[in-house]
Formats: sequence, C-alpha cells, structure tokens
Amino acid sequence: MDLGEYQSEFTENDRYLNFAGIGPMSKRALARLNEYGEMMTVSDESPVLGLMDGLAEAQRLGAELLGTDASHVTFPSSTSHGLFVVAFGLSGGNVVVPANEFPANLYPWVRASELGLIELRLIDVPDGRITADLLAPHIDADTSAVAISAIGYSSGYRADLDSIREVCRDSLFVIDSVQASGAWPVEMGHGDVVVTGSQKWMRAGVGTALAGFSDRALERLGTTLTGWIAVEDMFGPAPAPHPALSDAAKFAMGSPSFLSVGALLGSLEVTLEAGIETIEAAMVERRSEERRVGKECRSRWSPYH
Repeated sequence: MDLGEYQSEFTENDRYLNFAGIGPMSKRALARLNEYGEMMTVSDESPVLGLMDGLAEAQRLGAELLGTDASHVTFPSSTSHGLFVVAFGLSGGNVVVPANEFPANLYPWVRASELGLIELRLIDVPDGRITADLLAPHIDADTSAVAISAIGYSSGYRADLDSIREVCRDSLFVIDSVQASGAWPVEMGHGDVVVTGSQKWMRAGVGTALAGFSDRALERLGTTLTGWIAVEDMFGPAPAPHPALSDAAKFAMGSPSFLSVGALLGSLEVTLEAGIETIEAAMVERRSEERRVGKECRSRWSPYH
C-alpha cells in the first residue's frame, strides 16, 4: 500500500487536526467493527470461535507493530488500564515520573503510592522536554520503574527513548505511546512496557488498547489485577485462585472488548500495509513544509520587513 492508498482509507475533513484527542477511524477499521458486530448479531452459531480468531490475528499484528511476538502483547481496555496493571504489579522501590505527564500516566502511580506499593518521585520539567539528563539524577538502585510519554501531550516534544533507556539502569522503562503509535515507530526495543490506546493515531475508535511487555517485565510484574480469564485452567474446579498464565495474557482482568479489538485489527492492517516508516516520513515532510510556509508568512507580514 502506497501513501495515496493509505490516505484514501480516511474521509475526515482536511481541516480536522485533533488527532491528539481522537483520530477519525479508517474505512477498514469501521468495516471490521461492523463485521464483528454482525457476527454477534445475526450468526446462527456461537460467535466465540470467530471472535477468538480475530483476537489472535490482532494480537499477531499488534506484536508486529511493536516488534515482538504475540505472547508478549495483550489488550487492556485503555492506556490507563494498561498503566494501572504495571503500577499495581510492582512490589516496592521508587517510580520516576515527569510531573508534566498527561493524567493517564500519573494516576496509576499516584494510586499505587497511596496504597504503599511504591514511592513516587515526580520530576519537574521546566521546559516541557523529557530527556535522559533530566531523569538520570533521580534514578538510583531502588528505582523499580521509569514511566514517560513517548510524545508529550502538552509540548509535543518527542523523547529520545534510546538515551532514556540507557539511564534507567536496571529499572523497568514504561512508555505511554498513545500520542505516538500509528504515526511514529515505538517498539519493545525502546522499553520494557509499551502501552497505546486505539483512539488517537491508531485511528480505531475508543474501547481498547495495545500493551507490550518485555521478558523482564513479565518476570517482575505481579498479577494484582489478574482476572479469571488470565489463569491456567480458568474453568477448573474450586478453590480459586488458579495460577496465573506466564505470558502477557496474565494481565487480563476479563474478556476484551471484541468489537473494539476488531476495529483495532482493521487499523493495524492498514498501518502495517502502508508501513509505519512511510507514515512517519510523510508527517515529517508535511511538518517541514508547514514550518517553511509559516516562516515565510511571518516574514512577509512583519512590521519590520
């Protein structure tokens, strides 16, 4: 799929710019949503097998987007849900978080701190830029996690994830990628946990998220919020609880939103067919052109011209 074919998947007005809020759905995502809705409405047979097949395919493509395999990804209901799973899965230590984070990447750590699960270190960010040099002095041997946004919601600053990962020492590097995924490449090679909602640049509507976990994260994070669907022999005899699963599926609280995951499947198909690098390059080129035109306009209308 070339860039023109990718762009033809979308029908929003050219003046719509609020992708940091909600990105309009692609035609494919809407078609998948309708497909799964019909499956749950008019089928003569139980839709379970079809829904599970779609879930497995979304898991496979989500893993491809994050540069990992299907056993390392799962579908929380939102970015917040995914971050809460991490915050409540930690057992002690301190967590370093920039104070200018979007609330979705603040409240999980605040609530975990209130319960005594962690010590929260909120770091002032005077210029809105989250950098390795800013975070490094606050990270020590007792730091269990560092949590940042790949792209700051208030500043638009794109963090250098590789340099930040280097200063995280042995702590887990947790990335809120909701303002990046679908437009910029963020993969498991950048961090230990990557969580992105479906509603922004992934352009799949609301109701689900994609979360990836490294082997280190799977080993270290507890299963405080694990539900019935995330255990071995889920229909096994009492007494519960049964042992949690060993892969990323162990972080599920209950059944996923199959309709929302279906829409995300459509979005993943379109994004991967176009190539995230192609989308990124087009955005960089367009932004450069906007800056050039803006500079010319300011120069033309300057009272000192």
